[in-house]
Amino acid sequence: MNYFKSLILIHIFISILGNVVKADYLGIEIIHYTRHFSNKSIELGEKYPRKLDAKGVHIITPGIEVYFDNEINYEDIPIPYQRWTFASYLDSMNLKAGYIHYGPRFSYNIKDNLNLFFGLGPTFYFRESWNRFDEYRDDGFFQESKNYFRGYQFKLLPAGDIDFQYYFSDEIQFVWSIIPGLPDVITNATGLRIKW
Repeated sequence: MNYFKSLILIHIFISILGNVVKADYLGIEIIHYTRHFSNKSIELGEKYPRKLDAKGVHIITPGIEVYFDNEINYEDIPIPYQRWTFASYLDSMNLKAGYIHYGPRFSYNIKDNLNLFFGLGPTFYFRESWNRFDEYRDDGFFQESKNYFRGYQFKLLPAGDIDFQYYFSDEIQFVWSIIPGLPDVITNATGLRIKW
């Protein structure tokens, strides 16, 4: 059984690597700010080390997001790109967190040089387990396993992010991304998307 799991993981890794090598655009963004909305998301807010207010509603969450966009050149498909995203950052409690996303990118032209991109598709989110904190009440939203990904909480989510892209040219764009974790949080990132 472990043999088949290894083969599946190798196949997934090779597929991802193949998409990365033939990517049309490379994006690099700095993850920087998270806004909490629900009471659940700020139950430990007073202990958040990089909080910008007393309750921990506004937090600095430093990290990096890297993504690869592949153009889809089929006239009958209204999806201009597909994207692989990999991110790593420090969460509200200063623990390691990240996400991996794959899915189609839809585009809406706002003005001549301003586009709205939004992504669908699965996002695998993970963070070091908050169950290490006595004050944390685990409501079962995240999964945690003793057999794999030990010490981490994780969740498979149905959607990606929303990008506002300002086009300096077809080769380079400034990007502001909103990474929704609604109804609890929204995380922000900014950076560049470059023709690869």
